[in-house]
Amino acid sequence: MNMFSMAFLRIVAAFVLCVSSLPARALTFCHDDGEQYPWIVKDGKGLNIVLLDMVAARTGNTLELVGAPWKRCLEGVKNGVFEGAFGASYSDERAAYAVYPMADGKPDPSRRLHVDGYTLLRLKGSAVGWDGNKFSNLNGAIGTQAAYSIAADLVKWGAKVDSNSDTPETLLRRFGAGHVEAVALLTGEARFALMKPYLADKVEIVSPPLSEKPYFLIFGRAYYENNRATADALWSMIAKVRDSEEYQKLTKN
Repeated sequence: MNMFSMAFLRIVAAFVLCVSSLPARALTFCHDDGEQYPWIVKDGKGLNIVLLDMVAARTGNTLELVGAPWKRCLEGVKNGVFEGAFGASYSDERAAYAVYPMADGKPDPSRRLHVDGYTLLRLKGSAVGWDGNKFSNLNGAIGTQAAYSIAADLVKWGAKVDSNSDTPETLLRRFGAGHVEAVALLTGEARFALMKPYLADKVEIVSPPLSEKPYFLIFGRAYYENNRATADALWSMIAKVRDSEEYQKLTKN
């Protein structure tokens, strides 16, 4: 082997060593930047954040979790700005550009992040009702957050919908000011709303819940097609961590 060949091999070896020592690129997942108690809270210790931190540690992945208005978050997944998003329930519209963990042709609830749903809030003294199938005494609009999947269900159930609020706080303040007749909130957030000083004595929860469903980490289709092993490993680890004794203790605090 001549000196030129040996020098070339040294350069190649140094390049390979340099590349192999670089940290893996972080996977960027967005989430709704509004509070979703207890899954996403302002202090950064929401249960979804904790769960994904534990998943990252156990899989060796570096995850960057970015808050954004939910509509912008989903558009970012669709356009490849983010690898994926978390806290997403299933909808046919989202499935056109995003991939869910699947089993037997359906979203696989065993690989969910959590189960939550939507609950209706009304002002005390209001006669607005919900029997699990239809509304009664509803004359105005039901408020929801922008791009939330419950809006389509409300329309299907015959309600007029106002989706002009990006955050639960904005929605609740508009509700308290009389801009909507009732609001549909994630169930955990609805219960949390009852503790807000400006609402505690003014609103009440309507039973039964509007819906209950699993919520997932989803991937943009382009990313998933090129990184199926990574996505499947993260989904599988989510299931293991979620059911672990360590994580379950946190959910009871």
